[in-house]
Amino acid sequence: MTRILTALTIALTAQAVIAQTQQQHTPEIYASVYSANSWVEHQLEEIGIYRFAADNYAPELIKQDPYLDASGGGAMTDDFYFCTVELNFGDFVDITHYAFDPDTWTESLRLTDGLPGAVATDMTYDPQTAKIYGCFNSDSGDGFVFGTLNEANGQRKKISDIDIPWLACSIDRNGQLYAIDMAGNLMKVNKANGSATLLGNLGITAGIRSTGAIDPRTGLFYFVVSSQDADRDPELGFRLTHSDLYSVDINAATPVAKHLYALDDGEVMGGMWIPGPIADNGAPDAPDNLFVNFPQGALNGTVEFSIPAKTFGGSDLTGEVSWSIRANGELLAEGKSTATAKISAPAKVDKAGMYQIELTLSNQAGRSPKVKQKMWLGHDMPRPITAVDLSYAQGKFTLSWNAPAESENGGYFDPSKISYTVLRHPDGKTFNNLTAPELSDEVPIPDGLEVYSYDVTLNYNGTSMPPVTSNIWRLGSVKLPWSTEFNAENALDLFTRIDVNGDKNEWYREWEWYIEATDELVAAVAYPYSSTNPADDWLITPPFMLETGKTYTLGFEAMVMSESDPERMAVYYGEAPLVNLMTNEIFAPFAMTNMSPEQHSTDITVNTSGIYYIGFHACSEPNKSGLALKSISLTAKSSAIESVASPDPIAITTDNGTITISAPEATPYCVTTADGRIIASGTTTSEPATLIPLPTGIYIVKAGPEARKLHINR
Repeated sequence: MTRILTALTIALTAQAVIAQTQQQHTPEIYASVYSANSWVEHQLEEIGIYRFAADNYAPELIKQDPYLDASGGGAMTDDFYFCTVELNFGDFVDITHYAFDPDTWTESLRLTDGLPGAVATDMTYDPQTAKIYGCFNSDSGDGFVFGTLNEANGQRKKISDIDIPWLACSIDRNGQLYAIDMAGNLMKVNKANGSATLLGNLGITAGIRSTGAIDPRTGLFYFVVSSQDADRDPELGFRLTHSDLYSVDINAATPVAKHLYALDDGEVMGGMWIPGPIADNGAPDAPDNLFVNFPQGALNGTVEFSIPAKTFGGSDLTGEVSWSIRANGELLAEGKSTATAKISAPAKVDKAGMYQIELTLSNQAGRSPKVKQKMWLGHDMPRPITAVDLSYAQGKFTLSWNAPAESENGGYFDPSKISYTVLRHPDGKTFNNLTAPELSDEVPIPDGLEVYSYDVTLNYNGTSMPPVTSNIWRLGSVKLPWSTEFNAENALDLFTRIDVNGDKNEWYREWEWYIEATDELVAAVAYPYSSTNPADDWLITPPFMLETGKTYTLGFEAMVMSESDPERMAVYYGEAPLVNLMTNEIFAPFAMTNMSPEQHSTDITVNTSGIYYIGFHACSEPNKSGLALKSISLTAKSSAIESVASPDPIAITTDNGTITISAPEATPYCVTTADGRIIASGTTTSEPATLIPLPTGIYIVKAGPEARKLHINR
């Protein structure tokens, strides 16, 4: 007969199991421990699966998880560990059922809002019927019933009433159910109708529910008896628990409970199991060389394996051997053969998905150990794209991303079937059926400021994945004069915020900054400070088009929350909203103690015309008070070029890709691209006109006091 197979027994070879005699055998006992005296107030972080030796007290944590709590019963099945968590909050009881994969101890099922009738004093699993049996609460709540629990939906089915609640129940390797009630009665129970045969009283009584399990090798029934003191411990403030481990031989003519040891920490447990032989000695050994071959994402393929030469007990395997292959419980193929035969069976699934392939052999003695293989069959989806990066240069956006090299579930995918759809924001232009992980998109620089980003959607084999969005790119510039007081909810949409030290304290819009001197609440952009980390956070403005020969005035109102905790800030400008490009100092780091808005202003000139950003760098020591900016402004003063008087008219025209400047001799001129790069500059000569050939594009041409924006089309 078969017994449960868990990850905890895989390391034991069949030969090692057979070599142990009953006298030498000391089982390892596993259970969910959900309470202990040292866990003051039952701290959830201690709950989990523990291992106990049968001959000495040395608990070992296998897996800690607050949901591995079998306070409402638990059982290890062929495929998963099932447990019921009962939390009593006085006014109501919260009941949740969980299932865990014993190979990884990851949660595979959660059923909330369980019914009180599905809570057990103890549970056990029967591999013959694939059912969970147990002693459960009655529907009325004032008694107990013997029944089964459907682990898929948490529904309990009653078989019979129980007079005295069970302390422990377990099924031996022959499929026989035994139970010990809380009065110490050992019983043999009929699974079909619940009738019980008394085998004897063990002379023990229990005060609280517990658990037990039969060792399938020896037939010894191990169980824990727990009770609590009547009164609270005056020092600890709660009642101490006393727990002891016992064993009883269920095959003895007069069963006697044997005390093994006390559980020194008063552990209270549920859902006990003891790993045992996973097959009868005469059953076939595990099949060899399982190979599932569904090539290139096909839904049909072959399953190949070899029938072993030996039985599970190590003898020569003779006679007819039946085999069956299942995928997620559904039969894929079955047949009969003999020892050492090599089998190649055709198999087919209905749809792509993750499948648990299980191969089992059997003969007259019983079933072999299962061989399992988890894999994706059919076309898998590629993993999501990553690193969607957007940049802009020379009149066009360049968008790139990393194409997936692996599938989401380890299955097959064909890279040639991947295509991409790209959606441009804000105008909604769509690019379809792209096959390369890149896009070049010509976009002229607008007169004002536009914020661009791109959504990239991966399409594979008729299925589209969720879009992945690029970084944003602010194209163009804000027109001057410009100012903001952060009154609008979207006031920071055009700003860039950079949390350099990653402490999650960054500039934010504060719509009610309190000014004590005037007893008013104002909108501002604020830095909240960190109690432990120095400030290293940037607030960077939208872009501005700044020109050589012009002077610009930057103004801002700054304030702090407490004059006794000064904040520090510095101001820079640079060619991109990046920390490493904020290289031009406007205000060196300075301290602020003013709690009312204080106006700061200075003039800025640039050496090269182009796009520039202004960055406000919070750089205080830790544990200050917080700083804020009530307003920021940038205005342009009149320039030297604009003040040049010209007695004669100046004309700027374009024809056949050439800009013509007609102006008096020595008139200064400058030609820049729309993003601020200087293409040509100088002064006009004595010739009637200055001719400047240029490639296709948008240009700003200034000559004396005249300025024009020209489109060159060849």
